[in-house]
Amino acid sequence: MYEIWGEIVISIRVLKSNMKMKKRLVIWSIFIIWCVYIVLAYACEMKKQGIKLKPVDIDEVNNISVDGSDITPFIRVMGYGANGLTAFVVSVGYGIATLILSLIPAVLITVIFLKKEKHIEVWEYDISKKIYIAGLVCMFVLSLIITSFTAIIPMAVMTLVCAFSGIVYLSKMRGLTE
Repeated sequence: MYEIWGEIVISIRVLKSNMKMKKRLVIWSIFIIWCVYIVLAYACEMKKQGIKLKPVDIDEVNNISVDGSDITPFIRVMGYGANGLTAFVVSVGYGIATLILSLIPAVLITVIFLKKEKHIEVWEYDISKKIYIAGLVCMFVLSLIITSFTAIIPMAVMTLVCAFSGIVYLSKMRGLTE
């Protein structure tokens, strides 16, 4: 009689822990989809507008002379530099926004779902890692397809920013598997 009751209690505990595992995997998948959405939104913006911010209209610069010397090429180079700096600052802003929008949910998921856990099954960690890798690959490939392979470095950087956010959760999870 005691053995049957013990098996029932054990099976109920396994069922409850499996429900927790399923919840964690579903929330983790939603987080990965959120990160894919963020990077693809940036890729669509790059495709639509690109980094074509031109606060200095270089085409209008003609025949500038100082003390009889033509300095038009120097002024044009300064205009190109100002435009490049503006594009760089905007790209860094996008990167910081992506980091914030992906890091806050990663920390929340880690705190809420892994706070009270003492041990996590290795197979759950493996599935989470495979979902993570598949999400990163999809994120990078789809963003390159959207931008027609013209913005490889910005898309790689945005993918790495989201990859950093995912490592927060996976590192805690790996610590709980050992």
